[in-house]
Amino acid sequence: MRIALAAVASMTFAVSLVAQSPALPSDVNAESLSRLPVVARESLDAEGQRIYDFIGGRGGTPPKTGPGGVSLHSPAGAEAIQMLNQALRKTVIGTKYFEISALVGAREFD
Repeated sequence: MRIALAAVASMTFAVSLVAQSPALPSDVNAESLSRLPVVARESLDAEGQRIYDFIGGRGGTPPKTGPGGVSLHSPAGAEAIQMLNQALRKTVIGTKYFEISALVGAREFD
């Protein structure tokens, strides 16, 4: 639960930083909004490409910014984080309360 809340909080923080500052520092990648470049699917091995597709969903692409995009630099870790995130969304409390919990956690970090 803490990982999911931290992921949501990190993404919210990154978006708020971009919205507030018009110019990025020279060492920040403009596409990924971090110091790491966006992971290209072609740069991964077969297992990494499978995980890339898993995180992107059916016909989608994985996020380029925030924890989701950065985690793809370690595909095995990215898969574990994605599986935990999805498992937490399907708990007894349900999706609605999971989202509210994520927002409360994000607000606490703000």
